[in-house]
Amino acid sequence: NVGIGTTSPVQKLEVIGTESAADTTGSAADGMIRILGSGASSRVIDFGTANPTSWIQSRDKNDYSVNYALSLNPNGGNVGIGTTSPGAKLHVEETGSTVALNVTNTGTGNTVWIGDVAGDTSPFLIDASGNVGIGTASPQEKLHFGSGNIKFNTNTPTITTNDGGLALNASATNNGVVLY
Repeated sequence: NVGIGTTSPVQKLEVIGTESAADTTGSAADGMIRILGSGASSRVIDFGTANPTSWIQSRDKNDYSVNYALSLNPNGGNVGIGTTSPGAKLHVEETGSTVALNVTNTGTGNTVWIGDVAGDTSPFLIDASGNVGIGTASPQEKLHFGSGNIKFNTNTPTITTNDGGLALNASATNNGVVLY
């Protein structure tokens, strides 16, 4: 076993250093491990710990305010958080009573955007103001549907919109209500 900062490592490689949060400015040492290529690039991946978290940051070694993308499995494969057998590209699993996924937006862009690579006009998104859009990229209300019908299942009404109105179709014989 190899130890850095310790004379009694218990793993193949064990590094002990000073705990520190990831700095967002400057370039002073704040991590415990740094990976840097041998070329002229100033891109690094730093690893550290700061009670109560551990962190990984891809950034510029000379200016910590410059951050870079960090890819996990860029050639394919699944990523699991809370699971050792992820069943999707990103699989988040929580077996306790805490929230499994918390997405927070402190900026002005969309908070959640689910689309597809074809770039069609049928995304699902939650924008920065909390408006939900289905079939529209610019929701104007708390729930905004793009064009098309809303169908609950084959035994219950469908809701259709046309000419600014709303039609509730109660059955196949169209015994419903039309609101304008």
